[in-house]
Amino acid sequence: MPGMKPTASVTWRIAMSVVIAVSIVACAALVVHNIGWIPNDFWALGWLTVLMAAGGTWLATTIVGFSRYRRIAGWALIPAVIIVATGLFTVFDTPLRVALAASDDKLRSYETSCAPTTGRWIGAIHVVEANQFNGACHFYTSADFLDTSGFAKFSTPPPAPGASDSGVYIYTQFSGDWYTFIQEW
Repeated sequence: MPGMKPTASVTWRIAMSVVIAVSIVACAALVVHNIGWIPNDFWALGWLTVLMAAGGTWLATTIVGFSRYRRIAGWALIPAVIIVATGLFTVFDTPLRVALAASDDKLRSYETSCAPTTGRWIGAIHVVEANQFNGACHFYTSADFLDTSGFAKFSTPPPAPGASDSGVYIYTQFSGDWYTFIQEW
C-alpha cells in the first residue's frame, strides 16, 4: 500500500513492548489472585484496571500499527493471546488445580491430624485456617468480609447446605475427593 513503511518505528515497538510487559504482569497478578495466594479483591480490581488500561493502549497502538506498517501482526497479537490464555486458565481453574495437585500429598498428610492452625503454607496452598468440621478437614484459603472459602476432602459426599452456628457451607466437587466450599453467613 502506498505510504506504508515495511517495518514499525522504534516508538511503536517500544509502546507495544510496554503493553506486552504490562499485560504479562497484570495477568500474572490476576492468576495469583485466582489461586488464592493474595485473596484481597481490591488488589485484583486494581490489576484488572491496569489490564483494561493496557487493553485500551493495545487497541490504539494496534490501529496505528496496522494503518502505518506492513509487518506487525505478530507483535500486535501477543497481548491478545496472553489475555485470552489467562482468561481460559482462570475460567477452567487451571492454576488452582495445579496448586492443589502439587500440594495434594502435603494436604492429605496434614488432613490426618487436622490440627487447628492459622496462616501457614501447606505445599502451594496458603491456608488461612484449618479445622475439622462436617466430618472433613477444612482448609480455608480466603476470608472476605462475610464469606470464607477453601478446600475440604470428603471420602463420602459432603452434607447438603444447611444453616448452623458457623453459617451455611456450600460444597462443590473440585477434583476427586476434594471439594471447594463457601461458608456464607
